[in-house]
Amino acid sequence: MGQEESQVDDARTPVTLEERSLSAVASLIKNGKAQQIVVLTGAGISTSAGIPDFRSPKTGLYANLARLNLPYPEAVFDIQFFRKNPLPFYVLAKELYPGNFHPTLSHAFISLLATKGLLHKLFTQNIDCLERAAGVPHDRIIEAHGSFATQRCIECKTPFPDELMKIHVYQARVPKCVTPGCSGLVKPDIVFFGEALPADFSMNSDALRAADLVIILGTSLTVYPFAALPDLCLPKTPRLLFNLERVGTLGGRPDDVLVLGPCDAGVKQFAEELGWLDELNELWAKIVGDEEVARQRLRQESPAQDLKMLDEEIVESLLESVEGMSLKDYAAGKEQEPARTRDPKEPSETGAPAEPSSIVLPKAIIDHLEQHLQDKITTEAKRGEDASGNGKPPGDKEEVEKAKDELKGEAAPTKSEPTAETDDKPKVEEAKDEHLGKDTQTKSEPRVETESSGKSDAHESDTTKEPVTTEAASTEGKL
Repeated sequence: MGQEESQVDDARTPVTLEERSLSAVASLIKNGKAQQIVVLTGAGISTSAGIPDFRSPKTGLYANLARLNLPYPEAVFDIQFFRKNPLPFYVLAKELYPGNFHPTLSHAFISLLATKGLLHKLFTQNIDCLERAAGVPHDRIIEAHGSFATQRCIECKTPFPDELMKIHVYQARVPKCVTPGCSGLVKPDIVFFGEALPADFSMNSDALRAADLVIILGTSLTVYPFAALPDLCLPKTPRLLFNLERVGTLGGRPDDVLVLGPCDAGVKQFAEELGWLDELNELWAKIVGDEEVARQRLRQESPAQDLKMLDEEIVESLLESVEGMSLKDYAAGKEQEPARTRDPKEPSETGAPAEPSSIVLPKAIIDHLEQHLQDKITTEAKRGEDASGNGKPPGDKEEVEKAKDELKGEAAPTKSEPTAETDDKPKVEEAKDEHLGKDTQTKSEPRVETESSGKSDAHESDTTKEPVTTEAASTEGKL
């Protein structure tokens, strides 16, 4: 549940900002009045890279751990459970291990702040090491919940070789200590439930009081003591939130600005206000490459919450289908054999419920496939292929448009062949609703909030690991 938040009176004048807006925060930086920026991040900045957050319904990490047969989802990060059965953690670690994912636009923005000498400290709950991969200096990063960067024996604390660890993780095998006579379990330096936070966390928490701007990205702020960090800054210090929902006490101070929506969309808008957008895009492409930039943008454009819909294998499969289409079939007006489908109500061969038979593709994928089909038609036209193979170019614009429509699943019925569109439409719509969720909305552009709009349940990403206790504080939290 959302936490109680104080209201900001519209008549209450901001103390530091000219007004409660994103442009006012940008002006603070451009005018040189924000030079000690502290950034706080959670797993929400990594979801566009393909890493699931923890608590999002259906797509969150905890919602997908049933296959590991855990007594409860959080057990995968429980130190006592790990001692008894470390294998489930290493099955999960294979999916989350650094190198499988790449920094997002939000990571690149933090790196750009560091490049400009504006980043005082970055506190992250994530264990994915993407801040490091983005080029954020190591001495600026406080990994509150540890990371996959290093590992050691949980008994004798002897460090374990990186390359050897990588081999074990990719093979989903449990590594043992290399110290003669020990043979203790090896674990990445990730903070599990029942373990203390790194000393760096408490040693650097005073950085918040020195901050002249605090930026919070992609966290539900539900796990303490990390959740208390935004409240440690001075009352006059502006706080800027990029998140799907309002969280913590954000929105309760005169200089709070809330940008609600996907992190990358909000960061892009902020970069535009700062006049840094071209520089940011250039840096991001330099870090991850143009292909990864395109892949992440494609993922962000999807209206589906299940990121698996955008898996490369699906796109590749669709491209292969286009390659398999005969231009002669289109020129002759023949209908292609429909794809093999199953009634959503029928069980699969494995006994599991069938997936909905109607899938809505993102516009970006449809555009990509349309262009691929157009290129194929143009190439075959040059070769002089037509329905009879007599060397005449097909050139029929109608056939191209028809192919595009069929790609979208919107092909118009022909005069010669009746369709079952009328009878099947309710079933198709029902399947679409079942697959996407009747209330699903595409969140492409963030909205800016400058005052409290009521409480909400925070389900945006927390972290790619979340602790329970510290040496300084022993407050229990739930991942």
